[in-house]
Amino acid sequence: MLPENLGSVQVNYPDWLAVWDRAAVSITTALCVFLMGSGLLMVLDPSGWHQSGPGLAAQGGFNPYLIRSVGAANALAATLLDRGLTRPSKRPALWRLASSWLCARAIVHFIEVSSPAHAFEVATTDAVGVYLPAMMSMVLWKLGTASPRHLHDGD
Repeated sequence: MLPENLGSVQVNYPDWLAVWDRAAVSITTALCVFLMGSGLLMVLDPSGWHQSGPGLAAQGGFNPYLIRSVGAANALAATLLDRGLTRPSKRPALWRLASSWLCARAIVHFIEVSSPAHAFEVATTDAVGVYLPAMMSMVLWKLGTASPRHLHDGD
Protein backbone atom coordinates (compact mmCIF):
# COMPACT_ATOMS: atom_id res chain seq x y z
CA MET A 1 0.00 0.00 0.00
CA LEU A 2 1.27 3.47 -0.81
CA PRO A 3 1.66 5.89 2.10
CA GLU A 4 -0.76 8.77 2.40
CA ASN A 5 2.00 11.19 3.36
CA LEU A 6 5.57 11.20 2.02
CA GLY A 7 7.24 13.74 4.28
CA SER A 8 5.79 17.12 3.41
CA VAL A 9 4.30 15.87 0.12
CA GLN A 10 0.67 14.82 0.25
CA VAL A 11 -0.10 11.80 -1.90
CA ASN A 12 -3.58 11.15 -3.19
CA TYR A 13 -3.75 7.36 -3.30
CA PRO A 14 -6.20 7.04 -6.22
CA ASP A 15 -4.00 9.36 -8.31
CA TRP A 16 -1.07 6.98 -7.83
CA LEU A 17 -3.20 4.07 -9.01
CA ALA A 18 -4.07 6.00 -12.15
CA VAL A 19 -0.39 6.78 -12.79
CA TRP A 20 0.58 3.12 -12.34
CA ASP A 21 -2.20 1.99 -14.65
CA ARG A 22 -1.42 4.53 -17.38
CA ALA A 23 2.26 3.61 -17.30
CA ALA A 24 1.47 -0.10 -17.41
CA VAL A 25 -0.97 0.27 -20.30
CA SER A 26 1.45 2.42 -22.32
CA ILE A 27 4.44 0.14 -21.81
CA THR A 28 2.39 -3.00 -22.38
CA THR A 29 0.86 -1.69 -25.59
CA ALA A 30 4.23 -0.72 -27.05
CA LEU A 31 5.82 -3.99 -26.01
CA CYS A 32 2.90 -6.09 -27.29
CA VAL A 33 2.95 -4.41 -30.69
CA PHE A 34 6.71 -4.94 -31.01
CA LEU A 35 6.73 -8.54 -29.77
CA MET A 36 3.66 -9.64 -31.72
CA GLY A 37 4.84 -7.90 -34.89
CA SER A 38 8.34 -9.33 -34.77
CA GLY A 39 7.05 -12.70 -33.60
CA LEU A 40 4.59 -13.05 -36.47
CA LEU A 41 7.21 -11.93 -38.98
CA MET A 42 9.64 -14.53 -37.60
CA VAL A 43 7.01 -17.28 -37.81
CA LEU A 44 5.60 -16.36 -41.22
CA ASP A 45 8.77 -15.22 -43.02
CA PRO A 46 11.88 -16.42 -41.20
CA SER A 47 14.10 -15.90 -44.24
CA GLY A 48 12.91 -12.33 -44.73
CA TRP A 49 13.35 -11.61 -41.02
CA HIS A 50 16.87 -13.09 -41.08
CA GLN A 51 17.91 -10.93 -44.04
CA SER A 52 16.21 -7.73 -42.85
CA GLY A 53 17.88 -7.24 -39.47
CA PRO A 54 21.24 -5.48 -39.42
CA GLY A 55 23.91 -8.01 -38.53
CA LEU A 56 21.56 -10.99 -38.26
CA ALA A 57 22.87 -12.81 -41.33
CA ALA A 58 26.45 -12.26 -40.11
CA GLN A 59 25.69 -14.03 -36.82
CA GLY A 60 25.41 -17.43 -38.37
CA GLY A 61 23.62 -19.70 -40.77
CA PHE A 62 19.93 -19.45 -41.49
CA ASN A 63 17.93 -21.71 -39.16
CA PRO A 64 14.19 -21.37 -39.85
CA TYR A 65 13.25 -23.70 -36.98
CA LEU A 66 15.10 -21.56 -34.42
CA ILE A 67 13.73 -18.31 -35.85
CA ARG A 68 10.16 -19.64 -35.84
CA SER A 69 10.57 -20.96 -32.27
CA VAL A 70 11.79 -17.60 -30.97
CA GLY A 71 9.04 -15.84 -32.94
CA ALA A 72 6.37 -18.07 -31.41
CA ALA A 73 7.78 -17.45 -27.93
CA ASN A 74 7.75 -13.68 -28.56
CA ALA A 75 4.14 -13.84 -29.76
CA LEU A 76 3.24 -15.86 -26.65
CA ALA A 77 4.96 -13.25 -24.45
CA ALA A 78 2.92 -10.53 -26.18
CA THR A 79 -0.26 -12.51 -25.52
CA LEU A 80 0.61 -12.96 -21.83
CA LEU A 81 1.30 -9.24 -21.46
CA ASP A 82 -1.97 -8.37 -23.18
CA ARG A 83 -3.96 -10.81 -21.03
CA GLY A 84 -2.44 -9.15 -17.96
CA LEU A 85 -4.14 -5.92 -18.98
CA THR A 86 -7.54 -7.54 -19.30
CA ARG A 87 -7.24 -9.80 -16.24
CA PRO A 88 -5.87 -7.64 -13.42
CA SER A 89 -6.04 -10.35 -10.76
CA LYS A 90 -3.80 -12.57 -12.94
CA ARG A 91 -1.51 -9.71 -14.00
CA PRO A 92 1.49 -10.44 -11.75
CA ALA A 93 1.69 -14.09 -12.80
CA LEU A 94 1.14 -13.40 -16.51
CA TRP A 95 3.67 -10.58 -16.62
CA ARG A 96 6.17 -12.65 -14.61
CA LEU A 97 5.93 -15.43 -17.21
CA ALA A 98 6.44 -13.05 -20.13
CA SER A 99 9.31 -11.32 -18.37
CA SER A 100 10.98 -14.65 -17.56
CA TRP A 101 11.21 -15.57 -21.24
CA LEU A 102 12.40 -12.14 -22.34
CA CYS A 103 15.02 -11.89 -19.58
CA ALA A 104 16.31 -15.43 -20.13
CA ARG A 105 16.73 -14.66 -23.82
CA ALA A 106 18.51 -11.39 -22.98
CA ILE A 107 20.96 -13.22 -20.70
CA VAL A 108 21.80 -15.73 -23.44
CA HIS A 109 22.30 -12.91 -25.94
CA PHE A 110 24.46 -10.95 -23.51
CA ILE A 111 26.73 -13.96 -22.96
CA GLU A 112 27.04 -14.53 -26.71
CA VAL A 113 27.66 -10.88 -27.56
CA SER A 114 30.30 -10.65 -24.83
CA SER A 115 32.57 -12.93 -26.82
CA PRO A 116 35.15 -11.16 -29.01
CA ALA A 117 33.80 -12.86 -32.14
CA HIS A 118 30.73 -10.62 -32.28
CA ALA A 119 30.71 -7.24 -33.93
CA PHE A 120 29.45 -3.99 -32.42
CA GLU A 121 26.59 -4.04 -34.94
CA VAL A 122 25.24 -7.19 -33.29
CA ALA A 123 25.37 -5.57 -29.85
CA THR A 124 23.36 -2.56 -31.03
CA THR A 125 20.76 -4.77 -32.72
CA ASP A 126 20.45 -6.80 -29.53
CA ALA A 127 20.09 -3.62 -27.47
CA VAL A 128 16.91 -2.69 -29.32
CA GLY A 129 15.48 -6.12 -30.13
CA VAL A 130 16.44 -8.11 -27.03
CA TYR A 131 17.63 -6.04 -24.05
CA LEU A 132 15.09 -3.21 -24.25
CA PRO A 133 12.05 -5.54 -24.34
CA ALA A 134 13.50 -7.50 -21.39
CA MET A 135 13.99 -4.31 -19.37
CA MET A 136 10.51 -3.07 -20.28
CA SER A 137 9.02 -6.39 -19.18
CA MET A 138 10.78 -6.12 -15.81
CA VAL A 139 9.30 -2.64 -15.35
CA LEU A 140 5.87 -4.06 -16.22
CA TRP A 141 6.31 -6.89 -13.78
CA LYS A 142 7.13 -4.37 -11.05
CA LEU A 143 4.21 -2.13 -12.02
CA GLY A 144 1.89 -5.10 -12.11
CA THR A 145 2.86 -6.26 -8.63
CA ALA A 146 3.23 -2.79 -7.08
CA SER A 147 -0.26 -1.65 -7.97
CA PRO A 148 -2.74 -3.07 -5.46
CA ARG A 149 -5.55 -2.67 -7.99
CA HIS A 150 -5.12 -6.28 -9.11
CA LEU A 151 -6.16 -7.36 -5.61
CA HIS A 152 -9.53 -5.68 -5.95
CA ASP A 153 -10.48 -6.34 -9.57
CA GLY A 154 -12.07 -9.60 -10.56
CA ASP A 155 -11.75 -11.34 -13.90
